[in-house]
Amino acid sequence: MIEAAQMVNFFKDKGGFFNRETSENSISQWFAEFKDVYARRPISDNVGGIGPNPAAWLFLTAKIINPELIVESGVWRGQSSWLLRQACPAAAMHSFDVNLRRLLQRGENIAYHEQDWLRHRFGHVDPDRSLLFFDDHVNQARRVSESFARGFRFLVFDDNLPADKAACAGLPPFPTIHMLFDKEISFGERFSWQTNRGKTKYYKYREKDTFGAQALIEKHFIFPGTPTYMTLVKLVRPGKVAG
Repeated sequence: MIEAAQMVNFFKDKGGFFNRETSENSISQWFAEFKDVYARRPISDNVGGIGPNPAAWLFLTAKIINPELIVESGVWRGQSSWLLRQACPAAAMHSFDVNLRRLLQRGENIAYHEQDWLRHRFGHVDPDRSLLFFDDHVNQARRVSESFARGFRFLVFDDNLPADKAACAGLPPFPTIHMLFDKEISFGERFSWQTNRGKTKYYKYREKDTFGAQALIEKHFIFPGTPTYMTLVKLVRPGKVAG
């Protein structure tokens, strides 16, 4: 598992990223809290879901943002929903998945919705006190565009895979954030990969699939030590779109 010092070094270099001042002592305390929380996680074998290092980064990010509203898209067995509830017990929380049949753990005071997150109306969204977590294997550029349109600013994406790592996700959320900023690939390029069942899948990188998302992203950082390339994204404010 990642160490507290690595988390301190990561977050202290993100000056101006968050709207809340965070001390090294706070990060160390929150990491210690995370370890206690993770030790009593309800699902010990969470294959296909969030692992220990991504869980630590997600927990600490939630602590730093201290959101009033948390939205999760992609529930799987329910471990990440439960983890976010432990991090922010007072936040309003909505978890979405098009299929909740695999849900094993229902967190306390979490509204579960068997539908895409766009079908729900949240009312007023404070961009500085809201957090969106996407682990739903849907086009990440599209999710950025949707989030911006609905007033969200802080996003966490799991499976932000480089184009040549598609096999790691089975059904990768192409194009990923990583691909949007990869100068080595170009529109029209084709990618192929093998699924766990031995089937060959293909994807052609098209400009229309990017939804203008790159211009909506102010900053993004891949969390160290996450094999799924979990990534923290901050969107620009309305009226600040580049280009």
